[in-house]
Amino acid sequence: MRNDWLWPGSIYRQLPDLGCVRYIADYWDKAGRAINGGMGRIPLNWQELGAMQNLLGIRLRPWEAECIVEMSRTYCANAASSDRHDPAPYSPTDDERELAIERGHQNEHGMRM
Repeated sequence: MRNDWLWPGSIYRQLPDLGCVRYIADYWDKAGRAINGGMGRIPLNWQELGAMQNLLGIRLRPWEAECIVEMSRTYCANAASSDRHDPAPYSPTDDERELAIERGHQNEHGMRM
């Protein structure tokens, strides 16, 4: 189960490194990631992003805004339909996990060593 993998120190808790586009994820987080609707989460829309830009005094490039909206759509779709037994989409593959174990970076349970 996914929850069994999420103990502190597990490699499954670690998000991928976003590098130079980290700021887009930060803006997505500031925008709220999604809107809480009466029947669950709904993706952020262009009006919400426009309001965020006005309030924060920033100007997103069109491709940045499209990224945030698409991230929100994907987040909502996966939150609503994913099987709770599925690993997170950024989880390491079996090959990556085996390599980390061989190199001594983690044990077979995903804990860092």
